[in-house]
Amino acid sequence: MDENFKDRLFATIKNAFPEASWNKAKTEIRINCPFCIMEGRGDKNKHMYIYTGGTDKPPMYNCFKNTDHSGILTPKALESMLELSSSTSDNAIYDELQNTIKHVSNSTRNRINRIQKYGLFNPLPKQSQLSDAKLAYINNRLGLSLSYQDLIDNKIVLNLYDVLDANNDITMIKKDGYMDLVNQYYIGFIKNTNVGMVMRNIANKEYVSKFPPSLQKRYKVVTLQGNMDYGGYYILPSVCNMYDHIKIHIAEGPFDILSVCYNLRGNDRTNNIYAAICGNKYFNIMKYFITVMGFIDIEFHVYIDNDIDYRVLPLLRNKISPLWKVYIHSNMHEGQKDMGVRKELINEYVEAL
Repeated sequence: MDENFKDRLFATIKNAFPEASWNKAKTEIRINCPFCIMEGRGDKNKHMYIYTGGTDKPPMYNCFKNTDHSGILTPKALESMLELSSSTSDNAIYDELQNTIKHVSNSTRNRINRIQKYGLFNPLPKQSQLSDAKLAYINNRLGLSLSYQDLIDNKIVLNLYDVLDANNDITMIKKDGYMDLVNQYYIGFIKNTNVGMVMRNIANKEYVSKFPPSLQKRYKVVTLQGNMDYGGYYILPSVCNMYDHIKIHIAEGPFDILSVCYNLRGNDRTNNIYAAICGNKYFNIMKYFITVMGFIDIEFHVYIDNDIDYRVLPLLRNKISPLWKVYIHSNMHEGQKDMGVRKELINEYVEAL
């Protein structure tokens, strides 16, 4: 990191936040957290530390009062901080900041995605009446004409046993009556960590009521490798340049995000990311893309169910939208609550958060 740039960055921040000061090593700038102040919580003890970067880490910011206020110090993040104090900066600071992030991120010592990933072979489904029925379920539900190869390309598993048979090193799961039900009545969606998959129950309600209690829920997480599930999300494979503008599409379930990709966005995978949270933790997955993946120029498109707890939206408005654009999408078609349906059953309504 250029020492002259560090000094100019400090001068910019000092102009906006008069209380700013260096730490003893002159590696971090300390200020009162502008985001805490904006949220009405106040800060008088310089809880925000701005790390100015090094050979193996990009510039970052972190509030020790509220860890939600943390991430890579992108030009957008710095601009948002300055705007909260009614200040601005010259474009040279933003340009050099972006160049610094790009240089460090290209270094082999800096890992943008620090979550360990395991190799997992997802074979073509074995041709059978069960496989054909599950493929037909997906296509009929979403109004698509996906092939078996399309399922592989989208990290979809029709039958659990196909994956077990193709990966001999998976010894955690034993075939028994319990797993027979999972194999027959669930469709799997491999998570981005490749450690496990989220499996969706597609059985009729009269059958589900006869299942063991743990199989009566819509979703079941199956761990395939390691001693535990390391989290992760169902994310469709796409091609992105992390330094370009990227649109991140987030929905609740796998069928929702598949429909968003194919029915609404024309299967555009270039600089578009499609992710399903398989729950309602929208904020967590957005933070994952910001802090773990380290994307720089992004906007979020959140496709909510109509029965969502609307306490989620103020959280996103207060913690995400001050830094990045957030758009909320909902399906206003009569009788529909989400996007996981055929295209003709979607009446998309979009509003900026």
